[in-house]
Amino acid sequence: MNKIVNLIFQSQKPEFSLSDFVESFWMLDNPSEHKEVILLPDGRIDLIFSQSPTEPLHVVLLGIGTHPEHVIITEKTKIFAVSFNLLATEYILHQSISELLNSAKILPADFWNFNIEDFNDFKEFCEKVSIQIKKELST
Repeated sequence: MNKIVNLIFQSQKPEFSLSDFVESFWMLDNPSEHKEVILLPDGRIDLIFSQSPTEPLHVVLLGIGTHPEHVIITEKTKIFAVSFNLLATEYILHQSISELLNSAKILPADFWNFNIEDFNDFKEFCEKVSIQIKKELST
């Protein structure tokens, strides 16, 4: 676990059977005041689940970025995410992601049956999302 300017970050590699599809799972927790961060392009498509005491659960599919972006992470926000390998995303999500260059798509708050309780434990999140990805790959 790393602390970066009071932000708590964790990352976990997927199990071997998912490594062709998923680059990593990650978590970012901001337990204190608003933080301004810069997101750098990384060549990945991210499925992001975020929640805070003032905002309901949000699920966003973040497309490939081509330039850095300034973002504010509000206080007490927790983000759990899946970073997909580029060519794997359409197999798993069963939808085109070509229109997501430098943009994002808001998904339903109950996407893949995730809820607020799934933010209590990062390891359990990784296990639950791995099971869901395997289901998506088998359909």
